[in-house]
Amino acid sequence: MRLQMAVSIHANSTTKYRVTVGEIQRRISPPECLNASLLGGILRR
Repeated sequence: MRLQMAVSIHANSTTKYRVTVGEIQRRISPPECLNASLLGGILRR
């Protein structure tokens, strides 16, 4: 059994989004091909 970890992203003091590893992998793979810098900016929004 393989566990998928999720990242908690704080949008502001009250809102928190859970982002799965699969979503991050989708963002860095073609056709989006985001690098770590661009992905970090998106996750901070």
